[in-house]
Amino acid sequence: MIYHVTRESNCSGGTHSHITVSDDTPAYSVPELPSIILVSIALISLAGVPLINSRRSAEK
Repeated sequence: MIYHVTRESNCSGGTHSHITVSDDTPAYSVPELPSIILVSIALISLAGVPLINSRRSAEK
């Protein structure tokens, strides 16, 4: 939901607020936190594999 708030002043110096609600859903989706954590762990582990292999080959 998208909320639009507008304020208007009238002749007597008071203001009126109008809130309109739009049910338009955004064109993008926000990933859930567990998905972000899972992808982060996968990327870190994939980046760590060459590092571990290079350390093991240096020890031999």
